Amino acid sequence: MIGYRYRLLLCCWLGLMTAGCSGGRIAANQLGLGAIAARSVGHTKQIIEVGPEAGKGIGYVIADEADRARARAMSDASAGSNYSHSELGPLTNTRWRVRSLAPEDAGGERLSMLATFRPSGHLVTRTILPDSTMRLMTERYRVVGDTLIINNDGYLVNAQYRINGETLTIIAGDFVGVFDRVRSRDGL
Repeated sequence: MIGYRYRLLLCCWLGLMTAGCSGGRIAANQLGLGAIAARSVGHTKQIIEVGPEAGKGIGYVIADEADRARARAMSDASAGSNYSHSELGPLTNTRWRVRSLAPEDAGGERLSMLATFRPSGHLVTRTILPDSTMRLMTERYRVVGDTLIINNDGYLVNAQYRINGETLTIIAGDFVGVFDRVRSRDGL
């Protein structure tokens, strides 16, 4: 049974690494929260979609055609303006520092990671690598019930999230991210 699961996971991982925009893949240097989750869980249809059309515009709940149509309408409405929408839930205007990511190699070798959920519907992830270089990645996010949708060109991730006091937990398949809230003098 373990051998079968390992082979299945390996096939999913290989499928993910060969999918993506224009036959590309989600690169290891894409250190946004959604990109990390996408690389970690592989291509599980109910959790992630990968490919050239995935992640365009505002993300949607996978396998929910009504939500997909609603997201498409929202994307069309914001196409001529600065990208923005109102389905941000309790994450809007919050910042979170990573406490742990699973599986262990989910974030690669990183020193620290800070995820900021902006009121524009953008998730900005700042990662400081062991060589002290900093990487910024901007993805789009949307909240529908207890589903956090993170997307960018080439991938779309549906994850369950919950906030318990000052802790945010994000779960997508085998990926589990635990974050601590960061507050500053200006209320973030």
